[in-house]
Amino acid sequence: MRKSIDKKIVDSDSEISTGGRLRDYWARRGMRQKRSGFVVWNGEDIPLQEILKQYNLAGFEFGRYVNNEDRNDFLIAAKESLEDLSSLIHSKNIGFDKHIGVAFGARGMGGSAIAHYEPTLNMINLTKNKGFGALAHEYGHALDYNIGMYVDQNKGYAALSGGRSMAKFPTDNTGGDCRTLMVRLIYEIKMTASFDRLKKAGDYWHYNTEVFARFFEQWVCYKLREKKKQNSCLTKSWNYYTAVASYLTEADFRKVLPTAEKLIKNMGLVLEGKKTEPATPLEIVKTKEEKPKVEQPKKAAKPKAEPKPKKVAKPKAKKTKTAKTTKPVQLDLFS
Repeated sequence: MRKSIDKKIVDSDSEISTGGRLRDYWARRGMRQKRSGFVVWNGEDIPLQEILKQYNLAGFEFGRYVNNEDRNDFLIAAKESLEDLSSLIHSKNIGFDKHIGVAFGARGMGGSAIAHYEPTLNMINLTKNKGFGALAHEYGHALDYNIGMYVDQNKGYAALSGGRSMAKFPTDNTGGDCRTLMVRLIYEIKMTASFDRLKKAGDYWHYNTEVFARFFEQWVCYKLREKKKQNSCLTKSWNYYTAVASYLTEADFRKVLPTAEKLIKNMGLVLEGKKTEPATPLEIVKTKEEKPKVEQPKKAAKPKAEPKPKKVAKPKAKKTKTAKTTKPVQLDLFS
């Protein structure tokens, strides 16, 4: 049985709490409460500031009703998750040069969402009781918006994906290599049989930013599975993803994987400040459907009319000598 925690874990700094509902509520308040049981811990202190520095995060924020033991659990889970993410995208600059922060149970509004990302404040929030399993999804949003806003820019779309656009192929969402590959990936996903299952679903399920975030969390799970690992803070299980209609079946996932690998590799290069690998834009040419030519049967040649028999002239009647007083005999003429 481990020793209890006497020191209160507080927000990493006052600035990170901007926009949240808590600032210094826990200042000078010690807590000893029962552990939540979220994670396994060896009893060692979690170096909060070292984690922030190692992964270039803007900071951590904790909600008012997240007790000290749960805060400790969240930090342990975050530390493991950041290590896994950095190994998959090949960069430790997870916080995008201290732009991205993480909140635990601090920004939820009591709705059904288990987590959310705030583009304007660049904060990822995981709810106190249900946020586990959603970190990869929200980090996908953060990558989408930060690279789109600060690196591979387009005046019409802040996010690489096009944000809340629902177009399969927005021709005006042009830019560099990351944006080019993102447009291609969204198009490929929306052309799968898996995505067809969402035809009657609400707009939210069709937003391009949500399409990418759902794919990114599935990709993280897939890559961890290749390493025979699982991280329940980052993602849900692979069986969950391949069974739920809002994600891709394994067959469809593998179809779009080549484009996704190129995109996420380039995202990692961006985080490292390196040059991205070139990507060729996807061109979709809409052509009118050609109607099959139906061969018309050849008209049968009209049989030549048999030549009309030549009219045979009747022999002329011989004139007979008559007396001068009689009239001549009238002859039948044939025209």
